[in-house]
Amino acid sequence: MTEICLTASEELKLIDPKINLRVSKKTPLSVCARGTRLTKQGLGFPQYLNDDVIIPGLVRLGYAPEDAENYSVAASWEPIIPAYGAEVPNLEAFNYPKTVNAALKRGLTASENFDELMVFVKEEMRNESADLIESANRYSPPRDPFLSLFLRPCIEVGRTYGDGGAQYNNYGFHGVGIATAADSLEAVERAVFWDKIVSPEELLAALEADFAGYEDLRRQLMAYPKMGNNEDSVDAKAALLMEEFIRLLDGVQNNRGGIIRPGTGSALEYVSSARCVGATADGRPAGQPYGANFSPSVTARLNGPLSAIISFTKFDLTGMINGGPFTMERHDTVFRSAEGEKKVAMPVQAFIARGGHQMRFNSVNRDQLLDAQAHPERHSNLIVRVWGWSGYFVELDLAYQNHVISRTEFMC
Repeated sequence: MTEICLTASEELKLIDPKINLRVSKKTPLSVCARGTRLTKQGLGFPQYLNDDVIIPGLVRLGYAPEDAENYSVAASWEPIIPAYGAEVPNLEAFNYPKTVNAALKRGLTASENFDELMVFVKEEMRNESADLIESANRYSPPRDPFLSLFLRPCIEVGRTYGDGGAQYNNYGFHGVGIATAADSLEAVERAVFWDKIVSPEELLAALEADFAGYEDLRRQLMAYPKMGNNEDSVDAKAALLMEEFIRLLDGVQNNRGGIIRPGTGSALEYVSSARCVGATADGRPAGQPYGANFSPSVTARLNGPLSAIISFTKFDLTGMINGGPFTMERHDTVFRSAEGEKKVAMPVQAFIARGGHQMRFNSVNRDQLLDAQAHPERHSNLIVRVWGWSGYFVELDLAYQNHVISRTEFMC
């Protein structure tokens, strides 16, 4: 059945239905190599889902083991339970860089060291989480009797899914811009507290000015370690932020008798939420998009695909099971031989073996994308993975076209 689905998608080359491939440490390399043949078509499929992380994560959140083992995913990546789940897995988005910026404005000048600054960061995270929870609990899903017929045990308990009649009635919060936030904290710790190349007041002034007149400082900030290069210091800051996000939502009940699940996805928020956030201490200018989902910043200079994979598999993500894939762009020339396909499959296997959560590739060619922007009539069938979905490149909003072009394109 797997082979039939992969072959059909490969031959038809349609942007839907999306192909998600459930894998584990026991999955042979040949299966990942077969998936790579589909990736080669440029559809952004398949997305790899790690059963070794997702199933225990669902059980940890209260799902029955037999239901967890039968999980599927929503339109993008969020795990759902067929026939039993009436979840809203993309209800709110937690903006990590926004909270870090708020903490800097409130607490940087008052902090003697980085640990004291992190107290302010956690306070801002708590405030942001509380606002999102309050907003989510104002959500009122429709009382749809027809749809409720297909969700268990709505009939047995006499309630529609909108009234909490399904077995699982959870909400999901995305976690947006984790790399930008971790990179910013790393830059602050080094520039202000370690190297002391800038005072707290001057750094805040540079952020407020969007680095106008502070170009040298911006270059110094951008030169500090970035998430995606296997730098333990910055990766540990990402872990700290995610662990706090998990803690803040742990056990929180929603207004339908379910819980709230944190995740690593972003959906469109990597562009839309970033627009309202000013300059950040990693050197990012105001309004610039974040990396999509669980991936490095678009401005980070990366050492290579292996370093990126290691950097993003240092975390226990069973507590962030709302989903959100590690996303990597590979130049289309990588796929032009059987040996190249195998070389792409091997990092997938390594990602899964290291406890990675979800993963997907884009087969891209920067020159082709730029030509498609200039001459869309020549590239009407060019498909790219945007966030949880794939679309025709020439039909995308310019902001999303530019984001795909700006992502790091690995040549190996």
